[in-house]
Amino acid sequence: METLKKIGEKLKNARKLKNLTQSDVANELGVQREQISYIETGAREIPLAFLTKMASVYGKNVSYTDRKSTRL
Repeated sequence: METLKKIGEKLKNARKLKNLTQSDVANELGVQREQISYIETGAREIPLAFLTKMASVYGKNVSYTDRKSTRL
């Protein structure tokens, strides 16, 4: 769970650096805003494909070689 929180924090920081709201990201990805919130708080696991899409919205690359990696 701690790893999910760290990933969520990095995604939240990346979103804020782009001056995007959770709703902006949700609309871009075609999901509900709540899903973005759950991910950012570490309450939900993130499928790798979805993590890649989120990172792309933020203009980031995902270095994700295993479930323990938290680098963005």
